[in-house]
Amino acid sequence: MRFWGATVVAFLALTASAAGCTTSLTPPPAPASPVPALLLDHGRHASLVLPRTDDGIIRYSFGDWRYYAETDTRLRSGIKALFWPTASALGRRELDAEPEAAAVRRALRVGVETIVILQVEEHRARALMTRLDSLFLQGREEAFLYNAVYDLEFARHPATYWFGNNSNQVLAEWLRELGISTGGLTLLSSWKMEHPERPGDSIGGAEGR
Repeated sequence: MRFWGATVVAFLALTASAAGCTTSLTPPPAPASPVPALLLDHGRHASLVLPRTDDGIIRYSFGDWRYYAETDTRLRSGIKALFWPTASALGRRELDAEPEAAAVRRALRVGVETIVILQVEEHRARALMTRLDSLFLQGREEAFLYNAVYDLEFARHPATYWFGNNSNQVLAEWLRELGISTGGLTLLSSWKMEHPERPGDSIGGAEGR
């Protein structure tokens, strides 16, 4: 118990030191066929919203199966999720809303601290949606549930979850598939959009509460 107590304290110290570290987002300069991708910052984690080819949007998220999908937030579940490779979950939810901040907030049943809107190439968005939907369909054959706390349907994701492959890091990988450059540790859900031609200069595209 002393070992795990010391490990948790060390991890909390690392997390606190990283709290000021923000993941920078640099969108593509001028997409030929732009569509909006909305990054939803929920505080400790984030999710991604993409527009469907027909009306509506789809929200995606990633996390530990027991801690996130099953909402088993006991200390031992949290420690296991961080320090051991554990089963992970892909969250998905179709919503009848326009892909813009106010409409997304109205459609959601969960809290959102900040919404970052990024314009990306349509073909990249379609490719990412196709890949994630395929993973979801495959994963629900192994495990599937609906969690009202997060208003998401969860299916088993083939990757393992741990501190080195957490929800924010996977979301950053999705953003890179959309052509968005990311910078920073991506340990926490802290995001800042940068100008595509002048990294370091903050620009619009985010709205808070």
